[in-house]
Amino acid sequence: MEYKSGSFSTDPRVEVLATFVADPVVAILRYWFHEFGYEAEFLPTSYGQLFPRLLIRNEPFQASDIHVVLFAVRDLIPQGERANVAEHIHPNVVEFVNVLTSGVATRGGIWIVVRCLDPVAHISEEALEAFNQQAEYIAAHLPTLAQTTYLDATNLGATYQIASFFDDHTDERAHIPYTDAYYTAIGTSVFRAIRSRLGQVYKLIVTDCDGTLWDGVCGEMEPEQLSILPHFKWLHAWLQQKKMAGMLLAICSRNNADDVEAVFAQRNDLDLALTDFTAHRINWKEKAENIQDLARELKIALDSIIFLDNDPVQRNKVRATLPHVLVPELPAEPIAWPSYLEQVWAFDTFWVTEEGRRRTSLYREHADREHVRSRSSSFAEFLKELGLQVSMTPATEKDIPRLFELVNRVTQFNANGIRIKESDIAELILTEQGEWLAVRVEDRFGNYGLVGAMACRYETDCWTIGSLLLSCRALGRGVEHQMVRLLGQRALSKSIGTLRFEVAQTSRNSPAVEFFKRLSLSEPDLHAGWFQLDAVRAASLSHDDALPTPDSADQSATGADGHPRPNGPMGSIPQGESERILAATISVQDIPALYRKAQSLGDRAQPGINSAHIAPHTETEQRMMAIFQDLLGHDHIGVDEEFFDVGGHSLLAMRLLSRIKDAFDVDLPIRLMFMQRLTIANLAGIVETSFTTEENTAEIDTIKHTLDSFSDKELAELFGNLEAHEDSQG
Repeated sequence: MEYKSGSFSTDPRVEVLATFVADPVVAILRYWFHEFGYEAEFLPTSYGQLFPRLLIRNEPFQASDIHVVLFAVRDLIPQGERANVAEHIHPNVVEFVNVLTSGVATRGGIWIVVRCLDPVAHISEEALEAFNQQAEYIAAHLPTLAQTTYLDATNLGATYQIASFFDDHTDERAHIPYTDAYYTAIGTSVFRAIRSRLGQVYKLIVTDCDGTLWDGVCGEMEPEQLSILPHFKWLHAWLQQKKMAGMLLAICSRNNADDVEAVFAQRNDLDLALTDFTAHRINWKEKAENIQDLARELKIALDSIIFLDNDPVQRNKVRATLPHVLVPELPAEPIAWPSYLEQVWAFDTFWVTEEGRRRTSLYREHADREHVRSRSSSFAEFLKELGLQVSMTPATEKDIPRLFELVNRVTQFNANGIRIKESDIAELILTEQGEWLAVRVEDRFGNYGLVGAMACRYETDCWTIGSLLLSCRALGRGVEHQMVRLLGQRALSKSIGTLRFEVAQTSRNSPAVEFFKRLSLSEPDLHAGWFQLDAVRAASLSHDDALPTPDSADQSATGADGHPRPNGPMGSIPQGESERILAATISVQDIPALYRKAQSLGDRAQPGINSAHIAPHTETEQRMMAIFQDLLGHDHIGVDEEFFDVGGHSLLAMRLLSRIKDAFDVDLPIRLMFMQRLTIANLAGIVETSFTTEENTAEIDTIKHTLDSFSDKELAELFGNLEAHEDSQG
């Protein structure tokens, strides 16, 4: 098995496969990667090649590869059979699921599977309902591996304020079924899913109370006098959803604790309980200080925290003091909070394990343990009172989603800082050359669950441990020492004398590196990326050999010097991602402008080839110029410049013909792209000629209609008068 470097640590490779022309989605994805500091490499994929690409077996893929699969159910079913799919799942749909499942299993990487709207032209309501049934089958039978995310992109209209979804003109001519706005929304939603999987992970939402959870000041009003309007109730339900998705909640309020507790105790219409919050700081200290205390208590890095407060003064104070904490700029009117918060990507949770759903209760149990620790006279007494039990067994296939989550979320006690694709985890579980060892912990307060893991490769006289991971909630209790001890005992039972750990310093894994340094009689060769330990010494290891420093867990949240640690897991996320997330929240409020920005990136929007641009002379040329500028994303275009020379390509040319039809009600043929120079001047001339032709045709039709209404006698008199008139002129 080959270990791959972390996803998103460098520029990723992205493959977009679709049942329709998807180049506009690629443009949006390229734009978002660029905005977040990456120049993604997009694998070339021709239209109509979805099934052949999914069936590829011999192309090397990496853990950092991202595969995006876009489908409309309509495209999976031949046109003549679409009216008869209500009673059964179509064989093409079954084949699509089977091929996709095979591709996910063999090719690795991250997979984003997206159901897009079925274009409604020539499709009955009954057929659309049947398509929904086919889509439900696909969603239910997709691979359940953690590396797969399913998105339903059929309900993006309200989220991105889209008025028009379909372009029947380009769909009929080139299978480009959607408007620019809908393509932009699809690409943005896909990137959000990618960012939530591979970008900065936000774990804790810290919220204010007065003005944020309710309207009014609880210290100045009785609990029943506080107003809880619908938008506040929406926020309560939304916070509950985030909690169920694995995010932690905490309160940070400048108040008397008794007053806040009274509100939670007495208001039956408050859809949050105090027990929904893992921790709270309700006092009169500065909120930045309280947030730092919460980070230390919960062992959460400051750059994993989001702070919600309706007061702009408090928001600015926290931003100034704790720049790594993400502070959304809540709208002044709470009624606008839902639409705003739904666009803050830091809250996105596209995949959740059972461990994630239990995270709040697990952290609450952790608080109980810390209370015991605070009153224990020694570390040994603390462990004895906990009654800690550590077990280590070979992992099975059912453990793969949790192992994948550990690999991608654990950063502090991650010995080599490497992320591994899910198929590689499965491969090692099923091979005889190694195994994953799953570590489970429990004590008298509860079951920690699967909190640690080691990936072992077996050789004749040495075992290599490629990944050694331990969740931060089990760190500092001797679990790491017992993991190594159990591994040593397992090695000796198989006559293995040496353990070789892969260890590499990253910006976030100081606890793991320090653990190995304290075990070593000499400085580990971290430059070589390994640490060697005699199996006999490992088998006799106890927590006394490497006691944690008193503040090591606290320092992991802020850094040894008290400053926040660098942004992002394993240092892979660029500085300022929080600013980028908040900027994206603003960008998506103007989808047309976002589309133009995406088109202006890269080779799609090069400046015009002429140094002296010829300006439009007529109203038609001015309107045509506006269409060119909007499609190409820049205004350096002269009326005599060829569309393909200033950044256009064949797909945009199809858009051009569609835009001309919408603007001038003139349906230009596709062959025009190959027979004419597509310049503003030429196209404006063709449109104006069409106008003249239509006007002449209309005038002739009027004359013909008038003549048809005349009697024979009237016609004879009319033409007799005309002949007499011509004779007199002759």
